[in-house]
Amino acid sequence: MYRFDYVPAALAKSGLNATHGCEATIALNTMQSAGTLSMMWHGNPEAETQQLIQEMHTAWINFAKYSNPNGSLPVKWEKYTPSTRKTIIFDAETHLVENPEKEHFEVWQTIKLYE
Repeated sequence: MYRFDYVPAALAKSGLNATHGCEATIALNTMQSAGTLSMMWHGNPEAETQQLIQEMHTAWINFAKYSNPNGSLPVKWEKYTPSTRKTIIFDAETHLVENPEKEHFEVWQTIKLYE
């Protein structure tokens, strides 16, 4: 499981946080292509952007080739299990968190959708 928390420069200037899909350009390493997704990264610190690409894109390639995303990450990307909910957070510093949204998840446990 992963969560992308890094806010691209254009979204930050608009007052937004990281949004669904904004990591696609990083994960797929398509920063050099023209398009709306790559445009949101203009004005970003180059070193941070390159670090994100190195970590995330290589993790995707490693997963596709070897069924294991580890190799280029600063931390071990551990398997997600329902008991630990370990989630890698891609941000200025990539890190692993156990059950990052615990309080939100627990609220859903109390809601009965079906009887």
